[in-house]
Amino acid sequence: MHARGVKECGPARSNMTRLLGTRSWNDWLTAISLASICRDEGMPDERSVRRWARNHGDFADHYAAARRLGYEKRADELLEIADDSSADWIDTGNGNRVFDSVHVNRARLMIDTRKWLLSKMLPKVYGDHVTVAGDPDQPIHVVQQIDWALLSDEELEAIEAFALAAQRRLNTAPKAEEQLMLENRALFPQR
Repeated sequence: MHARGVKECGPARSNMTRLLGTRSWNDWLTAISLASICRDEGMPDERSVRRWARNHGDFADHYAAARRLGYEKRADELLEIADDSSADWIDTGNGNRVFDSVHVNRARLMIDTRKWLLSKMLPKVYGDHVTVAGDPDQPIHVVQQIDWALLSDEELEAIEAFALAAQRRLNTAPKAEEQLMLENRALFPQR
């Protein structure tokens, strides 16, 4: 038994539905974490809720949708936190105002934590986007394995013809280089 009287190893379907149904989906959306919901009296422990979400598609769909909306709510909070400067200054009582760096740093930590969480939980929306592109002088080469058994005779003949042409070019390249060197020696004799 869990400390609050709920079985830890997985409550029956009706019991879990009843327990979780006592919380509105708005509670799920606004909760900072699953732990904050599960701390309430009569709620199952986190492990049971996660197992329930893994094993029961109907609940899993609702849970995933609620979590996603909750993360989007965190994204909306970023602007609120950044724009709220109401506690950035402290009145000292003698008419002076002092900058409260502790509050500003706490707000920065809140923003950074939410940004990090969003980049991990919703990477397609809030993650860093990396574009892979080649350098024009050294382009990216894609290497692909070929299953030779699946190729037609025409495809095999085309590959063979390409390979032979490439080999001929390689064999003639050194000869052309040698010819160029001989011509250069004739134009620029060494003294």
